[in-house]
Formats: sequence, C-alpha cells, structure tokens
Amino acid sequence: MLILSIDQHARQLTVSLRDQQGDVLLARQVSTRPAKILQFFD
Repeated sequence: MLILSIDQHARQLTVSLRDQQGDVLLARQVSTRPAKILQFFD
C-alpha cells in the first residue's frame, strides 16, 4: 500500500508519497499553476 498526501497552499502543493513502513518515496513541491500540476502528474 502507498500513501499519497498533498498539502495545498496558495502558490504551491507539497506532495509526499510513502510506503507502508513510512519511508518517503517521493517528496516534491509543485507550483499551483494548472500546467505545472498537469506536468507533475503526467
């Protein structure tokens, strides 16, 4: 099981993906501009 958390702020999203043990697999800050969000999730 993977755990995805997204913390939304006015200018950025903080994204964290962790495994079952709580180890961070991905940690990124992404601009809230629509094109940047779509680019990240592609």
